[in-house]
Amino acid sequence: MTHDRRYSLAPDVVFTPTGPEALLLKLDDETMFALNATGARTVQLAIEGLDECALLQTLAAEYASSPAAIEAETIELLNTLVAGGLLRRLGMESIGG
Repeated sequence: MTHDRRYSLAPDVVFTPTGPEALLLKLDDETMFALNATGARTVQLAIEGLDECALLQTLAAEYASSPAAIEAETIELLNTLVAGGLLRRLGMESIGG
């Protein structure tokens, strides 16, 4: 598995923190996705530009865990959000340019 993937919000999606939780709203079809505190932090780090490896390390440190222990659930969340059109994976050509 590659850990250098990065993510951004899809162009028609708004990320709205609501305390420790957050909502993702897809404006074109009004799809709403609620995130608990951990999910909100995951998305926040992803859209700040951290690659998967840095994201896993940051979450592991913040939640007193190990990257290996949280990897499957974190990647599953990111994949679910990509499949739902809420996040998009950035290609290497999109990074730093």
